[in-house]
Amino acid sequence: NDTYDYLNDGMVAYTKLEFDQSYEKDFESNKLYDFVEYVCDGYSTAQTMQRSVTFMKEQKFWIVSDYAVPTDPSVENLFAQHWHVYPGANPTHDENYIIRTNFDDVNAMIVPLEFNEIDDIQYVDRLYSERKGMKITDKKAVITKSKAGDAKFTTLIIPINIDEDFEVTSLVLENENEID
Repeated sequence: NDTYDYLNDGMVAYTKLEFDQSYEKDFESNKLYDFVEYVCDGYSTAQTMQRSVTFMKEQKFWIVSDYAVPTDPSVENLFAQHWHVYPGANPTHDENYIIRTNFDDVNAMIVPLEFNEIDDIQYVDRLYSERKGMKITDKKAVITKSKAGDAKFTTLIIPINIDEDFEVTSLVLENENEID
């Protein structure tokens, strides 16, 4: 595990980072969804980083939200989100940066909602191990964005069957009164 990876290879500033403290901030589970939020403090280039994960039970998809507050908001930082998939997934992406796994049966779509802020997706080598003494070299997807100030990644993870597709539309609401 790289020292710059954050909470299971989530959002990170690209310099070598060491974290001091990570803790669960919130948890809720009911018949509609499961929700958990973690906060990680102590990075050299970020005041705080947090990740929340919501599993929508009836719709059967996840919403992953990563948020970072840099130490110096006036400096442009390179943020990255690392997505590990099982070996043999052969991940690919389209023009909207939607990542798909490519197994022969059930797959997943990793859908970044702020795709217009993404600089690049690269597939880089990583090691995978199911047990001690076993190491498989494979690829992980790394989504990057450069910006000054706070950064966020909002990502949907949608399980799909062969030849299935989903259309995802995102809408930014200015306040809660806009929800009907």
